[in-house]
Amino acid sequence: DQKAEVSRLGVAVDASDRNMVGYLTRRSEANQVKVSKRERVDEALLSIVRGLLKGFPEVDAVPEDEDGMFACAKEQIGRVRERCNGLLRNEYAQAAYPEKDLVASGAGLMDELLRHDATAKTLFEALHKSKDDLNDFLEDFESIRGFFPNQQRLFDAALKVDAAMQDEGEYLCGNAEVAAALESLREILGMKRPYARIKDLNGYVETVESAHKKALVAKKRELQDRIEETATAIRAYAEGKPAAADVVSSLDDALAQRRNQVNNANTMTRLDALLRLLDEFRDKQIENIDEAAMPPARIADSAKSGEGAPPAPKTKRLRRNDVCPNKKLSTAEEVDAYLADIRRALIEAIEESGSVRLV
Repeated sequence: DQKAEVSRLGVAVDASDRNMVGYLTRRSEANQVKVSKRERVDEALLSIVRGLLKGFPEVDAVPEDEDGMFACAKEQIGRVRERCNGLLRNEYAQAAYPEKDLVASGAGLMDELLRHDATAKTLFEALHKSKDDLNDFLEDFESIRGFFPNQQRLFDAALKVDAAMQDEGEYLCGNAEVAAALESLREILGMKRPYARIKDLNGYVETVESAHKKALVAKKRELQDRIEETATAIRAYAEGKPAAADVVSSLDDALAQRRNQVNNANTMTRLDALLRLLDEFRDKQIENIDEAAMPPARIADSAKSGEGAPPAPKTKRLRRNDVCPNKKLSTAEEVDAYLADIRRALIEAIEESGSVRLV
């Protein structure tokens, strides 16, 4: 049982301070160090602190004696501080989890309390002074302790879906059930204290993921069909052109690679990109077939093109969407006019360059 207290320059020194012996024995410290009879904490303050300590996490029992209560207080405050700092360093650094500001303020409160841990009296007085803030924090902190890691898993799944739907959501915009689920999911993610509703996230995540998976399967099937149509179109175009045999022979391997890419895709945006690449592949193979089937005389003329010779004809490339724009047609006259515009654009390109290719 500690009978005396030591203070240096008016500040209490903890009995466990490693410099204690030096403070008491060095002459240079004689006028700075004061040893006095220990002042006991009155029972009223002990009672208040005992109640405060019972509010700390995982405290089953609080020691009755002053020294035991002092050790308990320092240990519990240190644990909460470390837990708060650990959350800030790790979990909160990874995602926008709720109430980061509360955890940061809690860490600051624990730091402030531990600045007064030299003696039981100074620490208990600091606890008493901060009791309202401390009680409020410890009550709110219980929800955060319950969030990590149990509710965190549901929250992470919802964050993942929310991020994915930033790009994928437009493919599901016609699904009212998905729209409602996303609205509720995002509402919960944006709440300051979402803990009571986090259990609902699982259902919203399943609704969105299920609809997305169904749409993904349908789009994959559609793209696989397009690959088959592309193969058929290229082979039909190469029919009767023996010089294009090499193009056709490499077709199966190239399309097999694209089928695998479709099967491995997990987003609609990736499938759209693969569709664009497939269209480009088809156009390139048609060009390769045309080049392979070009008469030898034209190849020679192309090779001889240089200084002093007229330039070799260059095929003009026109975008299909420009030549054949999306347009609603309701009468035979409108159809005739639409086809006339297409014919005019193609003939002008042929007259300009000798040939035209739609891409």
